[in-house]
Amino acid sequence: AMKGLNVWSHQPLPPEAVAATVKPFLYCVILAFVFIPVFVYFLGKRYCSWICSCGGLGETLGDSFRKYAPKGWRAKDHENAGVWVLISNVLVFGYVILTGVDIATRGWYTDIVDVWLAGIIPVAITFFYSGKVWRRMWCPLAAYMGLIGKAISRFRLAVNKSKCIGCYECTRSCQIGIDVMQFVQKDEDITMKNTSCIGCGVCIFTCPMKALKFGKREKAIAA
Repeated sequence: AMKGLNVWSHQPLPPEAVAATVKPFLYCVILAFVFIPVFVYFLGKRYCSWICSCGGLGETLGDSFRKYAPKGWRAKDHENAGVWVLISNVLVFGYVILTGVDIATRGWYTDIVDVWLAGIIPVAITFFYSGKVWRRMWCPLAAYMGLIGKAISRFRLAVNKSKCIGCYECTRSCQIGIDVMQFVQKDEDITMKNTSCIGCGVCIFTCPMKALKFGKREKAIAA
């Protein structure tokens, strides 16, 4: 049987406590340093728009009940909260690994994290910050994927400036608050290095001139 010591008290931990700590640790290491980087490399933060249940919960109200995401530097500053949540998660996880304390099954943890932070609060402020507020502002996984994406992701939303008519629909509809039209007017592709784009494709769908698309931009045909 596996043996271990509580790093604070130096008291032996029962084998079941050690096993309960090691297995989640190995799972998290593989997930965090193998699966997620590979996913981000190919698909960017599309997990947030394709798979995430928290994001899906925030979108159950429907477009007609949601305001568009706030724009500007003040709203952009709020996105930094996700990094602090990520740091706090790492500290809590480290504490659990070092001490063997199981907090995930405790009622207060479930109430605070699962019910309030990931459920009630994001849905409640959907009316003010759009359905993507969880992944934009607080989600530690989105923050982590964003850090990875700035370094290695090949995700790209290609623009075609020649098709843009300046209608502002792409920017207005972006639930992450990106000024998409600004990038189109500058003829600059949207990537994870210059934005927090989650690849939902709403701007592509709303653009009446089809000036946006996923992947590399089309090569100009010589006259």
